[in-house]
Amino acid sequence: MSKNILVIRHMYSADLCSLETVFKEYGFNLTKVEGFSTDLSQINPLDYDAVIVLGGSMGVYQADLFPYLNDEMELIRKCVAADHPMLGICLGSQLTAGALGQKVYKGTAGREVGFMDIELTEAAINTPLRHFHKSKTKIFQWHGDTFDLPPEAKLLASSPQYQNQAFQIGRNIFATQFHPEVDHNGISNTLVECCNEVDVMGLRQQAHANLPVMVAQLRFFAHDLLKHWSLL
Repeated sequence: MSKNILVIRHMYSADLCSLETVFKEYGFNLTKVEGFSTDLSQINPLDYDAVIVLGGSMGVYQADLFPYLNDEMELIRKCVAADHPMLGICLGSQLTAGALGQKVYKGTAGREVGFMDIELTEAAINTPLRHFHKSKTKIFQWHGDTFDLPPEAKLLASSPQYQNQAFQIGRNIFATQFHPEVDHNGISNTLVECCNEVDVMGLRQQAHANLPVMVAQLRFFAHDLLKHWSLL
């Protein structure tokens, strides 16, 4: 029987990258949808084996401008209520917090951009997040917003700038503020889109030094995440 993953994108360029490679290697079918082109209220996330909610440039607090974010948060609430396998990345993590009634806002410590260390909590050591320990890899960050941690969430990772970098709800809901999924094309695309906002050459040098290791660790993470979800 085929296994199916629902992927929610907020912009065509913010894609699965390395995660797509791994999921396809394991034979998963990927259904990609965007809120701006799909009626998310008509999608039942429980019809899929897992749900991935990706990043985007908008903020949760801009749901008046991007009303499909409200449908997306309702979809996330269905996943949480059923403890259905879900991974939220960057905006996906913020939407998860927002769906559970928490405040999402521009961070007062500035933007986190580039490859950085994260500190895992003790609770993370026995989760798939262990593959992102700072002794193994730096992690790619690209965000300016942050969020308050839902009371039912278990904190898994922090950074010097922002405490809430990753969390788990129940057994099967995971969320990361950082971007473990990006590959070479993902970095290159981001630099093209945001070339007036960042040090392009500096980030290319960081990617050259750190991206291969992060991609390797992502493969371990994805494998263990699918096993954790009992999908392998």
